Amino acid sequence: MGIMKSTASGMAGQHFVLTPLGGGREIGGNAWHIEWDDLSFLIDCGTHPERPAWLGLPALDRIARLDFVILTHAHSDHSGALPALLRSHPVPVWMTDATSSLMGPMMQDALKLQRRFFDIDRFGRSARPELGPPLFESGDVERVFELQKSLDGGFSHKGLTVTPFCSGHILGGVGLVLEKNSKRILVTSDISDIPKETSRALFLPQGNFDLVISEGTRGLDCGDTDLPLREDEEEQAIRILSRVLSRKGSVLFPAFVIERAQSVARLVMRARDSGRIPPGVPLYMAGLADSMTALHAQALGLRLDWKPVPSRDWFDDLLSREQAILVAGSGMLNSGSGAARLAEQLLSDRKREHGIIFTGYLTPQSPGGRLMHRERSPLSGHTHACINQRIVDVRTNEIHQVHLSCHASGDSLVDLVRGLEPAGVILVHGDPDALATLSAAMRLAGLTDIRVPENGESISFSGNPAATLIPPLDPSAEPMTVVERNPWNGRALRALAGENAILPDGESARNRLQSITNLLLERAMRDGNLGRAKSILDESGSFIPGDDREAITLRIDEIAAWCPQNDDRTPNQRRD
Repeated sequence: MGIMKSTASGMAGQHFVLTPLGGGREIGGNAWHIEWDDLSFLIDCGTHPERPAWLGLPALDRIARLDFVILTHAHSDHSGALPALLRSHPVPVWMTDATSSLMGPMMQDALKLQRRFFDIDRFGRSARPELGPPLFESGDVERVFELQKSLDGGFSHKGLTVTPFCSGHILGGVGLVLEKNSKRILVTSDISDIPKETSRALFLPQGNFDLVISEGTRGLDCGDTDLPLREDEEEQAIRILSRVLSRKGSVLFPAFVIERAQSVARLVMRARDSGRIPPGVPLYMAGLADSMTALHAQALGLRLDWKPVPSRDWFDDLLSREQAILVAGSGMLNSGSGAARLAEQLLSDRKREHGIIFTGYLTPQSPGGRLMHRERSPLSGHTHACINQRIVDVRTNEIHQVHLSCHASGDSLVDLVRGLEPAGVILVHGDPDALATLSAAMRLAGLTDIRVPENGESISFSGNPAATLIPPLDPSAEPMTVVERNPWNGRALRALAGENAILPDGESARNRLQSITNLLLERAMRDGNLGRAKSILDESGSFIPGDDREAITLRIDEIAAWCPQNDDRTPNQRRD
């Protein structure tokens, strides 16, 4: 399959194929295989955070030959599968020196977690043979560093020149410029234009590119003019922290151990310095967060004050110990993690009300995602959550989510990619809804040649031009979740509908928009959110006939007459 007409002609005479082995229309297990003429290489090789053992690996068996691997940064969803890959393909692994310093503790921690999961004794024997063999062993981890090469100054191989640039994402994180035969390709990897103390600033190369391979983590943010600033999110976290501590409760930050844990540590330091929280309440870093914070403090000269959790036994007596601020992985409360163990205890405490503050993205099906959207039991009056594979009565209302993201917003990605003037764009590393939204936004911005491949789908520069503008929605998902989360998507669909566009599933954009509009109106009126209903009606244009529009307006007025207090409040606000 070809990427687009313009790209196909721009790369004539060259063989270039990109295949996501993981990270296609998903976040996790990121591994992008590239064949360029006689070269075969891999960008990143990560595990999926929500899939156990072998299920969390990219499709590495699809690689027949490999020249090298380029690692853009140390996050496990980009690096965690490297030891497994190098077993069958012992090739050079290019990474920055800063990434290498983070990878050492990360790989050793992954090895410990794996031994625990497979129940491996000191003789290397597994008590759970039904799970199959371990993903990798200590020798495989050692091989990563034996094959490691420094990416700091870039490198060349068989006519390909690779130049890294600071992505602004995390310490050591880079994007890539790939050049061969006068053609230029930019790979954003995970990228951020948000100034923060826990990583170096984005340094974006200039000039035109034949192709941009971009992440799309925050694609759903496109067109959202009400996105809070990072400083506002940090202020919200400090207010919650201050409130819970004043009631003698403890606060847990489930956090990704690289960048996010350090952002929390800096936030706590600022709250102490300003007198917003008591200076005597200690900050504890559990497990890998401790060593990663030490590396960040040294590399970036950060002023931080924390204590390591002394042992695993310390967790068990948490509630009898002093009040504390706790930072532990995982960020999504995955079972078996330090954060899950701590959350299990804090949530079930009958004497004090503790707090949990999530600091970033939560997949809906993760333990953290389910905790955020918990429902109240009609019998006990409490809410319930499955934490660490246990059903726990949730006895606190202090469960919150703030966004300390180290990813660029959807609109920033649109501006960034448009400024590079690429002939073609490939979107990876994002949920289907996010990539669909980002694809539509980029098209409205004038970038017409866009592909959103799924795992295993090969995108080539030769062949027939592609027609996929918006990937099809999952028919089994809740109806129209894309647009429900962000009304701007309706504006994107309206632009497509004006051109009588046909979506990949064969449905016209106009018909889809009609369905979306009706569903959203019904839901808004059912919830009593009349302000939202009026907004949908005002933006619906010609997609609601005049007679229907009058009937809906009358219905809104009737609801407002007997339920005026609900006019502009969301269901969550009414519950509170």
